[in-house]
Amino acid sequence: MGIRASIPGGSPIIDTKIHPDVNFFTSAVVAVEPHAFMSGVWRPVKPRVDSKLIANRANPTKALNFLSWNIWFDTFHYEERIHEQIKIIKTQDPDFVLLQEMTASMLKIYLNDSHIQQNYFTSDATGATIGRYGVLMLFKRNIHFLSLNLYSLTTCMSRSLLLGTFKIHPDDTEIWVVGTAHLES
Repeated sequence: MGIRASIPGGSPIIDTKIHPDVNFFTSAVVAVEPHAFMSGVWRPVKPRVDSKLIANRANPTKALNFLSWNIWFDTFHYEERIHEQIKIIKTQDPDFVLLQEMTASMLKIYLNDSHIQQNYFTSDATGATIGRYGVLMLFKRNIHFLSLNLYSLTTCMSRSLLLGTFKIHPDDTEIWVVGTAHLES
């Protein structure tokens, strides 16, 4: 049996058994612990509603905004590119930032930015889930996460899917499933 996710009241958005003889996931699943910037460092946080971590609780999100981006892992002008990417994130103010081709050195620049620190949880604060290059999810602090998992995909290039479950408000009955993957071409 595969992983199956759907929007409440809707049709499936992920079904790992697209064809009965093909499973796109390996057996490797890693629970990912999101981090929040607190007291000058990125600290792991547990899935719960913690009023100290949730910014803008009085102004809950009314509509969700997503930014999904292959940021190109190449070192060509990478610092300048990352600073420009962060400017766009600040301007667009997305609820979820889904990044592909993230490297550990790029991650450090992202996580040293005060806007990212003050407004987002990150799926990785050390590069542990990224490897040579991988995927990263940033999500606003007013979004309540229930779980984050990294699924190894059956690929020739060791790709993975980062999949999270979220509530937009702590009292919601709807659970959102958000993911990012870097697929092979």
